[in-house]
Amino acid sequence: MLRGTVRLILVTFLPSMVLKWSNPQTLGSLDTPTKILASWFQAVTPRTAGFNTVYIGALDESAVLLLMPLMFIGGGSTSTAGGVKVTTFVVMLLAVWAFFKRKNQISIFGRSLETDQILKVMVLIIISLIIISIALFW
Repeated sequence: MLRGTVRLILVTFLPSMVLKWSNPQTLGSLDTPTKILASWFQAVTPRTAGFNTVYIGALDESAVLLLMPLMFIGGGSTSTAGGVKVTTFVVMLLAVWAFFKRKNQISIFGRSLETDQILKVMVLIIISLIIISIALFW
């Protein structure tokens, strides 16, 4: 969970900053250190409390598209954040990786994941996506 969280933050920090850097309604009017701090904060909070440091209504489509998967993933497994949780997302990525590598078993940190646990993760992801799709198009 911790490694997954750190990687999610690092992967989304730079694109978050680049997509809003020159927008005068988001980061454009701030000084450089404040832009960096606001981008870091914005890379973390969509998965947790949902606070914002920039006006979300001023984001362009690409910046919003970056936020939506983070909100879908959510926070850590024992947090009160929404989403499918970081560990579920990491297990899903490991399962996809194993599929393309044609492996029958998933191991991480010297431990193997049982097939029923992997199936639970996949079902949770699919049900979540179905519910979101229904809510979007209802």
